[in-house]
Amino acid sequence: GRALSDVEEQLRDRGLEPLLCPTRAPGDAEALAGQHAGADLILAVGGDGSLRDVAAGLAGSRGTAALGLIP
Repeated sequence: GRALSDVEEQLRDRGLEPLLCPTRAPGDAEALAGQHAGADLILAVGGDGSLRDVAAGLAGSRGTAALGLIP
């Protein structure tokens, strides 16, 4: 939606190249975080459930991505 487009624009304005990976089903955030754990930064956009799922995906990987939250 619009909020996600605003976040993407703000990240690009700061010289970052975001890859947006929307979730569609339970478990998607955990799987996506694990797949992209080699990124420099993973931002979870949502609430505590989204953050928990992304953190679980990172914890189960060998990646070194930093984790951030945009509520």
